[in-house]
Amino acid sequence: MVRGMVTSVEDVMTPAVKTIERHASVLEATRIMEDMLLGALVVVERSRAVGIITERDVIHRVVNACLDPKRTAVEEVMSSPLITISPDASIEMAAQMMIDRRIKKLPVLRQGRLVGIITATDIVREVPHLREKILATFKKL
Repeated sequence: MVRGMVTSVEDVMTPAVKTIERHASVLEATRIMEDMLLGALVVVERSRAVGIITERDVIHRVVNACLDPKRTAVEEVMSSPLITISPDASIEMAAQMMIDRRIKKLPVLRQGRLVGIITATDIVREVPHLREKILATFKKL
């Protein structure tokens, strides 16, 4: 970070990312999200990020489809392929990716290794000049 200015994804990302194995149940995933007050978990297979499960995925793909969360594996309802960003990418690039892809969370990978996550909320909070652009996009979702 240069003189207190937020310039890169690494400047605002959350470095501690909670993950879940792809074969875990959706019930287990939702309990972790609830206990840790998280909106998403990055899904891994052998320590490699392969997808993401969000509250929205659970509502649309489990609840609305009347699936049993105890018997439904995370891999059945996760969003995949995983859309990611580098920690060295600009905040503007992250914001534009979120807007273009209509997503609110971007796992951050360095050389294929999960090193963080950046959310639309992080960008809105830390980068005031991008606030309106992001809020206008996600208000429609």
